[in-house]
Amino acid sequence: MAFLPQVFAIGLLGYLSFTGEHQTTTVAVCSIASGLAIALSFFITRHVIQSTLQKHRQCIQTLKREIDERRQIEAALNKSQASLAAIQRVAYVGSWEFNINTQIGVWSEGLFRIYGLDPNQPKLTYAELLEQVIHPDDRAVLQQRIEQSIADHAPFEVDLRIFHPDGTLRFVESRGEPIFDHQGRLLQLIGTD
Repeated sequence: MAFLPQVFAIGLLGYLSFTGEHQTTTVAVCSIASGLAIALSFFITRHVIQSTLQKHRQCIQTLKREIDERRQIEAALNKSQASLAAIQRVAYVGSWEFNINTQIGVWSEGLFRIYGLDPNQPKLTYAELLEQVIHPDDRAVLQQRIEQSIADHAPFEVDLRIFHPDGTLRFVESRGEPIFDHQGRLLQLIGTD
């Protein structure tokens, strides 16, 4: 199809040369060349748009698939977290994590319940926990077990007495484990009470 205008133009030039209409020939050739350029531009633009749209369709399909996968993963995670919370509630245990670098601790709902603390209140620092909650005679033992656990790269267990905010004394068994990176640096402590 692209050759037809070219053949037509050559034929027209031949005809115009034969008839001797040179002025008209220039106008006709320019018009044909201009039309050819517009047609060529149209086909190139169309091709670019179609290939760009195809790439965008592929990207959209990939994004859609990734979003669906992420939703499935989030649903599975939410189900797992709900199951863990229910199990901790039934077993009357709680879990905790303590990030060494940030000095931030994370408690499960079950742990707040065991310690009689409100999860909506400001979190206690480790020092505040020792001072306000752990029985004075158990503080040094807890600290020593944690330090030994870190030195040995091994889990620890310790029986503790804790005070609830209402002043009642409770007994808990705390188990923890240090987590190290591949270079042997301590990252966090995790455990259950």
